[in-house]
Amino acid sequence: MWKFICGFGLFVFIFVLMVIGPELPECINHNCLKRSLVASNMRGCAIAAERYAEKHAGQFPLTTQDKEFRNFWGYGEPHLRGLPSTNPFTRKAEWPLNGTVKNVATARKARPLFIGVGVIEYSPIVDNNHRVIDYVVRCGDENGMTAIWRPIDRDQDEIFLLSHSQ
Repeated sequence: MWKFICGFGLFVFIFVLMVIGPELPECINHNCLKRSLVASNMRGCAIAAERYAEKHAGQFPLTTQDKEFRNFWGYGEPHLRGLPSTNPFTRKAEWPLNGTVKNVATARKARPLFIGVGVIEYSPIVDNNHRVIDYVVRCGDENGMTAIWRPIDRDQDEIFLLSHSQ
């Protein structure tokens, strides 16, 4: 199944390159494209956390330093060595940083703070029994502040984040 999805994704990627290929050098420096790549890196982190939880009875990784969690990065298989994502702003391969978020709802409503340009941050959400039951993945925008967005059904900006529960 994963080979089919990866193969289909590669086909779509090649098609998009053929269509926008001539304009690609012109749009590569735009922050919009870079923000999209950062969001893609966030999604990769969330997928790695979900795959990790599948192998660990629903418990998510406690830290980004966990080697098994890192093995799910990129390849998505625990027996293969994962690779860090490339930060589109710095053009360096970077693992996500360990975050300090304790509550998903509070993190959404928080004021933007500096975490680094294009940086991905992973925070485990721990219950009273010290089990990691959820996570928050957030990112830094082109100014290094936590990225914000405005949901369609709301009239206020929120911190852009991904989590298992919300």
